[in-house]
Amino acid sequence: MTKEELDSKGFCIINDVFLPQEIEEFKTSRIPQKEELEEAKSSLIRQYPSAFESNSSVNNILTNIALHNLGTDYYQNYCQNIEKVTIDEVMQVAKELLSIQSIIILIVGDKTIIENDNNKLDITFTDITEKYIQK
Repeated sequence: MTKEELDSKGFCIINDVFLPQEIEEFKTSRIPQKEELEEAKSSLIRQYPSAFESNSSVNNILTNIALHNLGTDYYQNYCQNIEKVTIDEVMQVAKELLSIQSIIILIVGDKTIIENDNNKLDITFTDITEKYIQK
């Protein structure tokens, strides 16, 4: 099935690319440009102060430290650690952690069309209508 066919059926098309293909490309061949990485790092650093704006957000920080065993200096060193991230490290983490099997894609639409096209995609479909939708 082509991207155009998928798009016309309402499947998950993001920036004209079918999501599983985009993930696989990012893991193997789509190396981020230096400008992309710098923009991402800059954005994370600019957002950093907002993590301390409310009691609720500070509570989230304390919860993250405890749940993920981050250490008491994690947030003190956050900006410096973000600045140190390299393209090679991004690619290594992508290869280790990105997996289409761990992503849930929610498809909303005409069930008969989705069922008819189900066998054309390399995706396991689960109908959640009965479990989560009240009639």
